[in-house]
Amino acid sequence: MPELTNRGKYEAQLAEELASRFGIQEDEALALIRSGQLGELEGDNWWDKHGKRLRIAIIALLGLVYIGSAENFASQIALGLDPAQIAAAARTWAEQHAGQLISGLNQTSREQIRDLLSRSVAEQWDISELSNTLQDSFVFSPVRADMIAVTETTNAQMQGERIIVEQLARAGVDVRARWFTQADELVCPICQPRHGKYQGDGWWDIAPAHPRCRCYIEYVSTSTERVLGNG
Repeated sequence: MPELTNRGKYEAQLAEELASRFGIQEDEALALIRSGQLGELEGDNWWDKHGKRLRIAIIALLGLVYIGSAENFASQIALGLDPAQIAAAARTWAEQHAGQLISGLNQTSREQIRDLLSRSVAEQWDISELSNTLQDSFVFSPVRADMIAVTETTNAQMQGERIIVEQLARAGVDVRARWFTQADELVCPICQPRHGKYQGDGWWDIAPAHPRCRCYIEYVSTSTERVLGNG
C-alpha cells in the first residue's frame, strides 16, 4: 500500500489529544500527592475515571484513520465502498480497540506510579521529590503520547486496509500480504528481517510489530501477482 494520505496529521492529532489527557491526569495525580491522598492513586476509581475520558477522546480519531485507510486503498483499486458500512465497521473496531488499549495503558501507568510510591517510601523522599520525579518520568510524558500515536495510527491503518482485503475475498479476489519497512535508519531489528517477505515467511501478525512501528503491508493478487493499491 502507498503511504496513508495525511498520516502525519493523524499522528499529530492523536499525539496532541493523548498529551492533553495525560497532562490533566498528571496534574490531578500531583494534586493528590501534594495533599497526601496517595491512596487515591492505588484505587480503581481514579484510574477508571481517567480511562473512560481517554477512551472517549481517542475513539473518533482511531475511526478517522481506519476510514481514511479503507478509502485510500479502495480508491487505488477502483473498489466501490458503502460509506455507512465502512463507518460502522470503523466505529465497532475503534470502540473495541480503544477499550483494550486504555486498559493496557492504565495498567502500565499504575505499575509505574506504584513503583514510584514504593521508591519514595524506601528512599524517604519528601512530597516535593516525589512530585518532581513523577513529572520527569515517562508515565504521563509527551514522549509516551507520541509513541502511542505513531503505533496506533499504524494499527488503525492496517485495520482499515484489512476490511478491504475481506471485501476482495468475498468478491473472489485472493491476495497475499507482504511486509515492508520504511527502509530508513529507524528500521528496527524486529522488522528488518521481515522486509519484502510474505505472510508466513517469518511473520504472521500484521503491523505494528512494536511501539512506534511504521511498517506497512503490500497486498499481491495470488492469481495475477499484481500488487494491489500502487496506482
